[in-house]
Amino acid sequence: MTSLRQCTGYGSTAENLNPYREETSNLRTSRFIELQAAPGAARSTRCSRRGFTLIELLVVIAIISVLAALLMPAVRKARERALRAVCASNLHQCLVGIQLYAHDHDSALPPSADRIQIGRSPHIYFLNAAPGWDMRDMLGPYLSSMRVWGCPSIAAPPIDDRANSNPDSLYCNFDYFGGGRINPTGLPTVTHLADSSANAFTPLLQDHTAFRPLMATYDLNHGLGARTERERNNPSFIFLSSFSAGDVDGGNVGFYDGHVTWLPFDQMEDVGSSNGSPGAYVYTAEPMRE
Repeated sequence: MTSLRQCTGYGSTAENLNPYREETSNLRTSRFIELQAAPGAARSTRCSRRGFTLIELLVVIAIISVLAALLMPAVRKARERALRAVCASNLHQCLVGIQLYAHDHDSALPPSADRIQIGRSPHIYFLNAAPGWDMRDMLGPYLSSMRVWGCPSIAAPPIDDRANSNPDSLYCNFDYFGGGRINPTGLPTVTHLADSSANAFTPLLQDHTAFRPLMATYDLNHGLGARTERERNNPSFIFLSSFSAGDVDGGNVGFYDGHVTWLPFDQMEDVGSSNGSPGAYVYTAEPMRE
């Protein structure tokens, strides 16, 4: 009898029982031969997994640096606009506090330093030479915090900070023109909120903006300049200082009727010396006369 093995021609081994094994083996062999014949392909596969070269890394860093240089002015301008808005809000709160003080004191404004002692600057709020005269005591009950009495662009300590230990006087980077200033700033003398000379176009409180002829420098709160601290025991009086008028962006100006507006520096007026001497010349809005 002829066996099934002889009729089919297949052996009884495992490989003969799987008719696809031989074909799979042939494919693997062909692939191996192709890789041996084209070693560049294998190298290309390996090279595709490599990292950056030093030159490529330097190029990426250079591109990032250029983009950062292009974006930084825009970022600075956006930040400055935000600080201007906060500064205007601070000024408005201070103006409301001054008005509330006036309503409680028969329309009298908080007296200026110059009214207490002749020749004082508009950015001074405290004098030991005049007992009982302290702007912090006068306006403290009418303000949510004395931190609003100052420009946020400078980030100086508030005027009620304990570090302000100057025994003679206290300065800040807001200029106050009310309370009957009699120095030659060119602004009207106003002692009461109801004075006819106090109209909607007369500045009352503003960003400290001045020119110092003896040093040929500009004081500013908004713009470019070196951070300047006048006295170590009066850290609230910090401002920016520059030799160029082009570095002064301008300032927020608050008026007697309570409104605040931003004035570019080229629209501000030199209204004269801040204390009757050539120490500093104040820039503010030109007041409208009746």
